[in-house]
Amino acid sequence: MFVLAFQALLVRVALALPLNSPLLPSYDYIIVGGGPAGLTVANRLSEDPSVNVLLLEAGPPDGEQPDVEMPGLVGQDITSIYNWNLSTVPQTHLNDQPRSLPQGRGLGGGTLINGMLWNRGGIGDYEMWAQLNNDSSWSWDGLLPYFMKSETFTPVTNVEEELQYSIEYDPNVHGYAGPVNVSYPNFIWNQSAYFFAALNELGVPTAFDPNTGEIAGASFLPLDLDPQDEMRSSADKAYYNPYVSRPNLYVSTGQYVTQILFAGTTPNTNASTVTTGDNSVGQAAFLTAIGVEFAASANSGRQNVTATREVIVAAGALHSPQLLMLSGIGPASQLQAQGIPVNINLPGVGQNLQDHGQVWCWYPYHNNSFSNPTELTNNHTFGADAWIAFWANATGPFTTPAIEGVAFPSLPYIVDGSTAIAETASSQSPDQYLAAGTDPTVIAGYKQQLPLLIQALSSPTRAAYEILNANDGVLTVSNMRPFSRGSVTLNSPEPFDPPVINPRYCSNPVDAQVLVAAMLFNQRLIKTSSLSEMDPIQIYPPPNSTDEELVEYIGDKLQTEYHPSGTNAMMPLALGGVVSPELLVYGTSNLRVVDSSIMPMLPAAHLQAVVYGIAEKVCNNSEYIRRTVLIQFFPSP
Repeated sequence: MFVLAFQALLVRVALALPLNSPLLPSYDYIIVGGGPAGLTVANRLSEDPSVNVLLLEAGPPDGEQPDVEMPGLVGQDITSIYNWNLSTVPQTHLNDQPRSLPQGRGLGGGTLINGMLWNRGGIGDYEMWAQLNNDSSWSWDGLLPYFMKSETFTPVTNVEEELQYSIEYDPNVHGYAGPVNVSYPNFIWNQSAYFFAALNELGVPTAFDPNTGEIAGASFLPLDLDPQDEMRSSADKAYYNPYVSRPNLYVSTGQYVTQILFAGTTPNTNASTVTTGDNSVGQAAFLTAIGVEFAASANSGRQNVTATREVIVAAGALHSPQLLMLSGIGPASQLQAQGIPVNINLPGVGQNLQDHGQVWCWYPYHNNSFSNPTELTNNHTFGADAWIAFWANATGPFTTPAIEGVAFPSLPYIVDGSTAIAETASSQSPDQYLAAGTDPTVIAGYKQQLPLLIQALSSPTRAAYEILNANDGVLTVSNMRPFSRGSVTLNSPEPFDPPVINPRYCSNPVDAQVLVAAMLFNQRLIKTSSLSEMDPIQIYPPPNSTDEELVEYIGDKLQTEYHPSGTNAMMPLALGGVVSPELLVYGTSNLRVVDSSIMPMLPAAHLQAVVYGIAEKVCNNSEYIRRTVLIQFFPSP
């Protein structure tokens, strides 16, 4: 059985790689970058046989290695060839140390290396988007059809597990014919039941179905998991592999887009005269994108390919603003400092960077009557048996990641001082904790975001943070409502240099206050009668830490939860926005952005399902994307 399973894997690899055919000089649509957004748009555009679609991806094809395919190996090889291995600049509030910021690189993008968790966030998250843009199509109700369109949902089939872990679902909010397989693993770590029971003891309810948009509480999240073989359902397997026979869909890997090409470009250093409520950048004519320049490496010759329709940047929150700036679209002062001619002075490009900052907390379980995920690597016999079970019949602990059950508590559920935290936020002026020199339009945008953040933080029905249960005593906490804002700027005019990434983690003190409250709640959680059965011993943060010591612990331990966003925000231009509700870059006639960078505010979610929904939405609207070229750019590692 093991041999047959491995042979089947090799066959799938062979079928998935008819890549790198000679390129035509021109395409209707050019798609550069094969992440979830890029592959979704490539798939939907190539449904029309009358057009030619080119997808250029900087990374390698998905080789479907075990450390990518097997849920039980999630996070084991985070520095693989499928990761850009980026880092931030030293963080002032994190002991002046940089932080690693993994991002997916390859055909499949982040869906090759993420934690596989599938959730959409809360209803209120998208009401904020709609309110900021005065556009109800970006509300929960407006987006739900596209969330559903991306998935084929398979409910849990084990009745005993369904009852034990309160895994329920609303059939009216799930899709059953989409490209991405979404399901539950056939193995669940026993510790999850005790985690849920402990949360219930402290008043945190179990969410009925978190993908209804009512997420405040504990839930067992589905995964992007194929129920037939219990392997990762990545973007390439969902949106590309089944469609490789389309004669109008071209894919070329190992190609780096270095800039977007425009017709008749006349640099205009005064191109963004903004007036309140006006989304015009004040230039005589809109820029028209006509193609891209690309190269295989920094030492390779650069080539051009033209596109007869639109250009859409789908490079993610770190690389898409870099590509815009390299192409002369961004804050004029930054472009001029790098010697780049200014095509459009757009101050919001690269600003408004947000991320879910997470803090690792360890209370190792000393009840050895249950196996735990660490034994897959630390116990040779257990790991070997589990490996055989996975490849022989798709069963056992390798069918699930270590983190299955999570919780999204609201702040009023977990801390009496939630009002005090909200009052701290309410007392702030909009620019008080933004970076010095922030453009007035970006400040104006944050001024609009601030009351929405406070409202979300204060609500008993809105998630304030997340607890990630790793089933071995690790209860990581992650801030779902970051008040801090950072930036992505150019390191140099050389496209193969990585951008300067500065999330400014915890630059707003409210973020640390929320995480302190979350860690204090963890201490109550491990003392409940339910989790006490696991015999947890608190190691990190150290027992009896004061609030001040917990803030110091945050400075030492906070990391990314891998959800950077917001750097090409979908907001009015007068609020520091970069794209309109149609995702059109202000000042251009045919350049759009489709990725996590357009999110004006982070939802309380793991972002893959959200990104798929955004891409499905833009493809579904004929007014948005009938003349589309999709561009995704990645610099060399």
